Amino acid sequence: MVVLRGEIAALSKQVERLSRDPSRNRSRTRYGKSPYRSKTPSRREDYHYNDEFCYYHNRFGSKAKKCREPCTFAKASEN
Repeated sequence: MVVLRGEIAALSKQVERLSRDPSRNRSRTRYGKSPYRSKTPSRREDYHYNDEFCYYHNRFGSKAKKCREPCTFAKASEN
């Protein structure tokens, strides 16, 4: 039992040292975010999917070269 406690104490110290080692945390900033991430919101956050339009019209709008049924894009743009 004494040996086990000694091993646990040694492992605890090793974990503490590793968590403080700055070379292991290079990719993270002080606040836990990667310094390489963009500060601007991605396009996906601004993207609003319309269930009535097919993938192509949702993605490319009036510039879509393909269309899949059911899609109401052509009907909506005719109004």
